Amino acid sequence: MQAIEKIKIKFTYFTLKFFFISSLLLCIQSVTLVYAQANIELLVQEDQVNREPWDNYQTLISIQTPNYISSQFNAYAGIIAQRQGLYMQSEKLLTKAIDQATKADLPRVYIISSKKYR
Repeated sequence: MQAIEKIKIKFTYFTLKFFFISSLLLCIQSVTLVYAQANIELLVQEDQVNREPWDNYQTLISIQTPNYISSQFNAYAGIIAQRQGLYMQSEKLLTKAIDQATKADLPRVYIISSKKYR
């Protein structure tokens, strides 16, 4: 009879230990998941904050914007696109900046754009 009692106690101890470890692992997993989601949301928010001025600048540049402003904007937008690996977009922006700089007689913008274009 005592052998059966000892087996029951060991089984109960093992079961409690198993459930404790399982619940502990689930808690760790949920905390890790919440932490990972918070980091992802923070990265998305930072990207939106950094992206907002760029979007505003793009909407401000229009046909009525003087060439000395839009040429500089296109030159730097072309450089950024080039650094991001968007070479076709970079080529278009830098070509546009070169044309605008030529028309507006802006040697500094012309030199920056042509150095990055070629």
